[in-house]
Amino acid sequence: MQSGILIGQVESDYEFKEINPNIKHIRFVKWIKTISRSAFDQDILYYLGAFMTVCKIERNEAEKRVEQLLKEENLNIEEDEFESEEIIDVEECAKDQIIKYIDRKFKGHDLARLVNAILEVQGYKTTVSLLGPDGGVDILASGGALDFDNPKICVQVKSSSSPVDVKILRDLKGTMRDVKAKQGLLVSWSGFKDTVKKDAKNDFFFIRLWDQGDLLNEIFRCYDRFYDELKAELPLKKIWGLIIEE
Repeated sequence: MQSGILIGQVESDYEFKEINPNIKHIRFVKWIKTISRSAFDQDILYYLGAFMTVCKIERNEAEKRVEQLLKEENLNIEEDEFESEEIIDVEECAKDQIIKYIDRKFKGHDLARLVNAILEVQGYKTTVSLLGPDGGVDILASGGALDFDNPKICVQVKSSSSPVDVKILRDLKGTMRDVKAKQGLLVSWSGFKDTVKKDAKNDFFFIRLWDQGDLLNEIFRCYDRFYDELKAELPLKKIWGLIIEE
């Protein structure tokens, strides 16, 4: 699932309507746009991390700033009221900080280096393209002492601020044929358009898609085995936290 915040506009008054045993109180909402979490400032992400299902946010002109963010996406919404909620999801806020840090420090070719480190930790022999035009290949990965064993994987990494379209996926398929790779991995920091996900369903046994959330999970899983220089570039630390139940 793509890591983002879905913005919507309430378009009806409250009504009681039992859709199922767990959903009885409803208001109709027009969903406008999913925006990457990295596009929001940290204070707004703190407020959005509140444990309350329904709350308002009003501090630091949050409403105007979210509205401006939508305008930058060529969208408009009517004014609404927000109010602060102090109880926050610490884990989600920590993840947001990591996302923003990676977004700043690992743009372009550097994001490919990060993906490459994950593959190396998993036991693959890899070759990373040099900085500059890559011809559709950021990383080639394979097994065996001479890099000849299966699986043979062609990797394309995109760090752009917008979801990639289906052309990128089809280009990867063409590159896989050119380099005789059996599998492909397409990594997109800002996720994928629906056409990509739909097209990729037919390639389940050949291609995997990693969005921001998938990449973070792989980083957390492999981090302890990263080489020291990379850990210095991406300084993370495990912490214990209390699980707050509603």
